[in-house]
Amino acid sequence: MAVQSVAEMEVALIDQEKCRQRLTARRAAAHDLKQLRRHSSFSDTDWKKLVYFYEKAFGSAIKGLSR
Repeated sequence: MAVQSVAEMEVALIDQEKCRQRLTARRAAAHDLKQLRRHSSFSDTDWKKLVYFYEKAFGSAIKGLSR
């Protein structure tokens, strides 16, 4: 006589990067823009425009986000 068993498993994944605390709104914004840069399909021209208007609106560049 064969014994048949069925096992079920639930898996939960946590995005650890989203759990990290940012000390300031400025650092959070810098992180978000860098993520957008990595994952977007913007052309170099579009990025230059975005960075230009960001600098005009907020008065400074985002470190690591080059024009």
